[in-house]
Amino acid sequence: CLDGAAASTPTGTIAASSSSMPRKVLTRATATVDDAGAGPFRVEPEGLTGQFANLYFTRLGMLSPVAREAAASAWGGPPTWVKALDAPANGETVAVVGTLFAELSNKPDIDKGLEVAEAAHSGAYVGGEEGTDSYCLEDESGRLQLGGVDKLVSSRGLRLVTGAVIAVRGV
Repeated sequence: CLDGAAASTPTGTIAASSSSMPRKVLTRATATVDDAGAGPFRVEPEGLTGQFANLYFTRLGMLSPVAREAAASAWGGPPTWVKALDAPANGETVAVVGTLFAELSNKPDIDKGLEVAEAAHSGAYVGGEEGTDSYCLEDESGRLQLGGVDKLVSSRGLRLVTGAVIAVRGV
């Protein structure tokens, strides 16, 4: 400890010392907190599970019309729009608007320890080898696993990011 600096001891006492000053001992004050009341900042544990859900769905609701309009313009007319969980399995071409979730194989895994720190300095987290990344689209009805996206991404040099509101068309 430097002369004149304060240090905390295990007993909660703070001591200031200097060779030219007499030793002064201070005792740390304690306080009791009553958190049994339901104050304005109290968060119930079950309230934390979907803390961003409202944000994503509000954003999706605001950007869906824009994405639908852009898609209809790019595709030469309005497609048959469906919800993610209503996508038919009979081979009919339909379109869905939702929030993209990209699970990239090159994204560092926090469970792998030091690899995270090394990868953090390597630049953007971009996709890995073709077939190693997965993408899904989420709308109000649920999540839809998207197939073939990694081929499209690699062939066109695209970068897709989680959270983007996009329209997709397919069978």
